Amino acid sequence: RRLLDRLRNACFKSTSGSTARGQTPTSIGLDSCIELSFHTRPNPWQTPPVSGLGPRLAAVRVIAHTLAGGATHSAPSLDHLSTQERAYAYQLTQGTLNAAPKLQGYLRQLLTTPLKVKETEVKAVILAGLYQLSAMRTPDHAAVNESVEVAKKLKKTWSLKLVNACLRRFTRERELLENGLRERAKRTPQLALQYHNGSVARNCEGNVSGK
Repeated sequence: RRLLDRLRNACFKSTSGSTARGQTPTSIGLDSCIELSFHTRPNPWQTPPVSGLGPRLAAVRVIAHTLAGGATHSAPSLDHLSTQERAYAYQLTQGTLNAAPKLQGYLRQLLTTPLKVKETEVKAVILAGLYQLSAMRTPDHAAVNESVEVAKKLKKTWSLKLVNACLRRFTRERELLENGLRERAKRTPQLALQYHNGSVARNCEGNVSGK
C-alpha cells in the first residue's frame, strides 16, 4: 500500500484528483479466492487505449523505477503527457504494479531462464504487456507490437524477440498458464491471497526480480 501511495505521488506531482482504492476482503475461502484471482475481466470504465508509444513508454519507466525501489522525488515525470495520455499511463502503471504477483507468475512460466535482476526495464515492459493483454481493452496485436517498440525505445534491442515471444505465447496459451498459476496457488494458500489482493508492497521486489 505504501508503495502504491508513492506511485500516486510520483505520477501526479502537478495534478490533483482521487483514485479508487481496492479493498481487501475480510473473509474469503481459498477456492473462491483462486477463482476470483484468475477471472479478471476488463473494466468497462477503464480509460480507453490511446495511440502512440508516449504513455506506454512513460508508464514502463515509472513501473521499472518503482519496482527497483527508486525514490519518489526521482521518479520519471508524466507531466509531458496530455491529460488523456497521463490517465492511461497512470492506469497502466498502477494496474501492473497491483497485479505484479500474478503477472510474475505468468512470467515464470513464459521464461526458460529468469531475467537478470538488473534488467528491470525489460521486466517492466513484459509485465505491462501482460497486464494489457489480461486486464485491459487493448487489442492483442497492439499490446504485443507496442511493447516491442517500447523495448526498442529503451535501447533493449537484445530483448525484442524475447518480449515478442513471451507476449505472443501468452495470447496462445493463456488458459494453460492460468491453470499453472491455479495449481501453484492451491499448493500455496498464501500465494493465492497475493494473486487476489495484489500484494505489491510486500512482494514486488522479490517476485518481480525473477527470484
